[in-house]
Amino acid sequence: MSGSPVKRQRMESALDQLKQFTTVVADTGDFHAIEEYKPQDATTNPSLILAAAQMPASQELVEEAIAYGRRLGGSQEEQIKNAIDKLFVLFGVEILKKIPGRVSTEVDARLSFDKDAMVARARRLIELYKEAGISKDRILIKLSSTWEGIQAGNDWKIVPRLLEIITDTKSAGPAQHHPFPKALRRLVTPASLLSP
Repeated sequence: MSGSPVKRQRMESALDQLKQFTTVVADTGDFHAIEEYKPQDATTNPSLILAAAQMPASQELVEEAIAYGRRLGGSQEEQIKNAIDKLFVLFGVEILKKIPGRVSTEVDARLSFDKDAMVARARRLIELYKEAGISKDRILIKLSSTWEGIQAGNDWKIVPRLLEIITDTKSAGPAQHHPFPKALRRLVTPASLLSP
């Protein structure tokens, strides 16, 4: 972020003041921004990872993810899916090196209407984090707030953390499980609560 040193100092002071009263969560895949602003937690989504993956500093992660997808083999579609999952986890691992809290990783939104596929993908992401030495208590798995996503949370017998849902219809199910129904958007499940 550019600007005069005085203006920047005021912004940092405002951020420091904010940190006294709330948890600051970075919504980015930009490692430099995370290092600069030092949030407690971070969240990612496919568009953020896509933007960050195009940065020169991320090239090694992209190459590692592609090599991983090829190594697992299968159809081209399977290789791409595996490479994308690996890339999301690699970004998450790098982010976790820079923050004290947790990182949120999103299950592919194309699975939003397939409860079993969402659960399988969530478990796959958790396993990839585990292989990288990251414990479940440092990650959150984000599921779409479709009926199937809500049911996935119910099947895990947990109280999911839910954020903004755009329509009243979509908020009906999650509202039963969350104290802030006007702020519901996505089902965010702490990975540490997922059990077989």
